[in-house]
Amino acid sequence: MKIHPIDHPLYTLEDLPDRVEKKPYLPPEELLMGDDKIWIGNYIKTIPEEVWVPHPFLDYQCSNYGRIASKDLSLIFPQFPMKDTEDYFLIRGVDGYYEFVYTLIAEAFLLKDNTRPWDSTIIHHITNNGWDNRHTNLVYTDLFQHAYSHNRLPEGWEDMEEEEVQKPLKKSLSAWWVMIKKSYNFRDWRERSDMKDDYLYSLGRKRPF
Repeated sequence: MKIHPIDHPLYTLEDLPDRVEKKPYLPPEELLMGDDKIWIGNYIKTIPEEVWVPHPFLDYQCSNYGRIASKDLSLIFPQFPMKDTEDYFLIRGVDGYYEFVYTLIAEAFLLKDNTRPWDSTIIHHITNNGWDNRHTNLVYTDLFQHAYSHNRLPEGWEDMEEEEVQKPLKKSLSAWWVMIKKSYNFRDWRERSDMKDDYLYSLGRKRPF
């Protein structure tokens, strides 16, 4: 099987496994409180060079610093790490649904330029640092590209059938989501998918199947 190249202006797929930072990214000092993992607050504080853009189909504003605010920029949503693993940050939105911060940031800054939006649906942190949700640290990948980036493809995958490689990857991803949904109330994936599709259709994009 073959893997598509990633859609990134600076890095190739082959670069990703080597782009690993051991130390977690920490935002500017004025964003931090408590144990210095996250910034929690409910007011806007100006940060040099911070840019806010509206989320394309949900009522949020998203920052190039990886912050999430209400649509009218009157509230910044507190971020907190996932239970147990602390791999990624979440917010609890005004509608009561939880959202991954990196997903919102990628959708706001990168989705419109994703050339394979119905295949490249997995968001990869380029440095493998899930605390760094700046859009410059994110890239859309498909299942195989993501596994390649984390060195999770089986030995000899180049000579294997695509379905043979795909089956354990899909199983692992599905198990991960089952675990997450036990702790957090996410929006129904069909509803979210329809909202994303409507946005892409508004850009003149059509599903290839």
